[in-house]
Amino acid sequence: MMKYAALLALIFVPLVCADEVTKSAKVEELFRVMNIAEQQKQMMAQMSKMVISQIKDALAGQGTSAEAIAKAQDKQKRVFALIEQKTSWDNMKPIFLKAYTEIFTEPEIDGMLAFYKTPSGRAMIEKQPALNGKIMTNVQGQMADLMPQMEGILKEP
Repeated sequence: MMKYAALLALIFVPLVCADEVTKSAKVEELFRVMNIAEQQKQMMAQMSKMVISQIKDALAGQGTSAEAIAKAQDKQKRVFALIEQKTSWDNMKPIFLKAYTEIFTEPEIDGMLAFYKTPSGRAMIEKQPALNGKIMTNVQGQMADLMPQMEGILKEP
C-alpha cells in the first residue's frame, strides 16, 4: 500500500507543480497585457504631483514663504522617491503574482486574459490612468470640503 502511495505521489506531484507553473505564466502574461508596471509608475507620478501641489496650496494659503514651500516640496519629492523605490514593479511583482495565483483560478485568469485582449479590454487598460486621475481629483475635492468639519471635530475638547 505504501509503495502505491509513493508511486502516486511521484506521478501527481509533478503534474500539480506543472499546473502552478502554467498558472504563474498565465498571470505573468496577464500582467504584461494589463501593462501593470507602467500603470503603477503612472499612478505614483499622479499621486506625487497631486500631493506636492496640495502642499504648495496649503502652505501658500498659510502665508508660508516661497523658500519654505520649495523646501517642503523637495522633502515630499524625496519621500515619494523612497516610496517609488520600495514599491517598484520589480519589488511588487512577486507579491502580486502570489496574490493572483492564490485568489484566481486558472479559468478566471484565462477569462481575464481573453477580456484584456479585446478592444474593450484594451480601452480599459489604456484609459485606466485617466480614469484614476479623474477619480483622485474628485475625491480630493470631496475631502477638501470635509477638512473644516474634521478640523472642528479635532479641536473639540
